Amino acid sequence: MIYRRRIDYLGARSSAILDFCRDKVVFHFGAADWPDTLGKGAKGNLLHQKLSEISSKLYGADLEPAGVQWLAQNGYEVSRIDICRDDFHLPSDVQVVIFGEIIEHLDDVGAALWRLHKGMPDAAKIVTTTPNAFYGQNFFNGVMGVENQHPDHVCLFSPVTLVSSFERAGFKCEQLATCKLDRGGKGKISQRFWSAAASFFPSLGETIYAVFSKK
Repeated sequence: MIYRRRIDYLGARSSAILDFCRDKVVFHFGAADWPDTLGKGAKGNLLHQKLSEISSKLYGADLEPAGVQWLAQNGYEVSRIDICRDDFHLPSDVQVVIFGEIIEHLDDVGAALWRLHKGMPDAAKIVTTTPNAFYGQNFFNGVMGVENQHPDHVCLFSPVTLVSSFERAGFKCEQLATCKLDRGGKGKISQRFWSAAASFFPSLGETIYAVFSKK
């Protein structure tokens, strides 16, 4: 079946997330960004640190105990949650759930999304980001017979398959876009080229950005 969906290009990932979360109550899954917690945290570069500056209230969760401990020791309200296996209920005042760069690591995506649907407030929005299977560089890599993947990734989504996964768990898509990872204006020439190309052809963007709510 052929699908056609409107896809926008948003530019830098963190800017898009921060703009959406400004002055809202936010719950951030993957808050520690382990194993980069200490390196980024020392420089104030963790997304969780940036969210704390612009949100009206911030909660966090992560799977890695050492990352949770570091955040707690530095004054953040954070808990340990295994989203594939733990039942949980987020605070009732949460307006936005950040679920970024997580889904591609999960060994049971369906269970995680059903738990997320059950555990989040009915009126909350969820913002998710994940690597885009249609990222332009991936086609070039395929021709060259190579694949560039994080060793912890176990699945890869296109915009359509990401939306389908959330819809099966009781969500509806409110916004679908692509964006680029934050490199401070740096990055390889190929990364800068595909970022420029995505502004004209959003489906080729490096990262999928999507906003969902409960049906």
